[in-house]
Amino acid sequence: MAILVVVPIIVVGLLMYLMSTSKGRARRGTAGEIVMEYGKAWKAVPIVAGVVWTILLVLLTLDSPPKTGDLPAIAGILAIIVVTLLPTTMELYGVSHRITSNGIQKHTPWSRDLTLRWNEVRSVSYNIGMNWYVVEGAAGSVRISRYIDGLNDFAEAIRTNLPAMKWSQAERYFPKPRIGKA
Repeated sequence: MAILVVVPIIVVGLLMYLMSTSKGRARRGTAGEIVMEYGKAWKAVPIVAGVVWTILLVLLTLDSPPKTGDLPAIAGILAIIVVTLLPTTMELYGVSHRITSNGIQKHTPWSRDLTLRWNEVRSVSYNIGMNWYVVEGAAGSVRISRYIDGLNDFAEAIRTNLPAMKWSQAERYFPKPRIGKA
C-alpha cells in the first residue's frame, strides 16, 4: 500500500526536476545559429525508463519464470512499453529549432521541416494547455516546447526581429532570465 503513495511522489518529484533543467541559453551551431534542443536530463528519460522496465521484468521473471502460455501477456507488456517509449524518444532526440538572423527553422519527426523568415511571421502566441509557443506563418506553424533549451534566446530573437504587435500576447510567458542558468 505504501507503494501507492511513494511512487507518485517520486514521479512528481522527477517531473518537477526535469521541468527545472531547461537552460535559458541554447548551444550555437557551426554557422553561429541558435540551436534549440532538449537537454541531457530530458534525453535521459527514455534510457532510464527502458532500464527500469527491463529490471522490473527481469525481477518478475526471476521469481517465477514465464511459461509458454505467458508469452502473449509478456508480448503485450513489451508492446505497451515500446509504444510508450518510442514517441517519447522520437520527440526528445528528433526535435530541434534553429534561429538565425533570417528566421526560424523547425525539424521534427512529426511533420515536414519548415523555415519561416522573420517577415513571414504573422504572430507568436503561447498555448497554456500544451506548454508551447506557437510561431505562426503563412507556410505553417513552429511549436516550441516550454521544456526545450534556449527559451531566453528565443524570446530575445522574437523581440529583436519582430514588431511588438506580433508577439505581445506571448510576452508574459517569455522566460525571466535566471541567474546561474546559462
